[in-house]
Amino acid sequence: MKKSDTLVQANAKEQEQQQVEFPYEYKRPKCSVVFKIYKTPRDGYDAYTLMYYQEGLRKRVLKNTFEAAVAEADEVAKLLGSKDVDVLELKSADRAAYKRAREVLDPLGISIEVAAVEYAHIKRILGDTSPIVAAEY
Repeated sequence: MKKSDTLVQANAKEQEQQQVEFPYEYKRPKCSVVFKIYKTPRDGYDAYTLMYYQEGLRKRVLKNTFEAAVAEADEVAKLLGSKDVDVLELKSADRAAYKRAREVLDPLGISIEVAAVEYAHIKRILGDTSPIVAAEY
């Protein structure tokens, strides 16, 4: 991609964000929760703060881009609409680990709890030896 193409895309993205009025209200279809996204100036750049209420408590999530804030609002809306509301308490790194564990374990039909219990039991038996090394023995 040419440098001029990158500049054109950056300018188009900047103009698109300037057309959005803040605070921006995001509402997912079939979800009663309304999310507000505020433009938050930080150290020479614009960040975006997603705000919503869960169980009577105000939640604030800071994102580097408007698109990331909207994506987070959509993810939270999905979780609030499901029975897995407690998942919202996870930090982003924990959420990523949870999603990755599901990706690895779901095709095998193993729950995260069963995998954790079995792995802990194997580690107690093997000590410092890797389960992979023991399995290849």
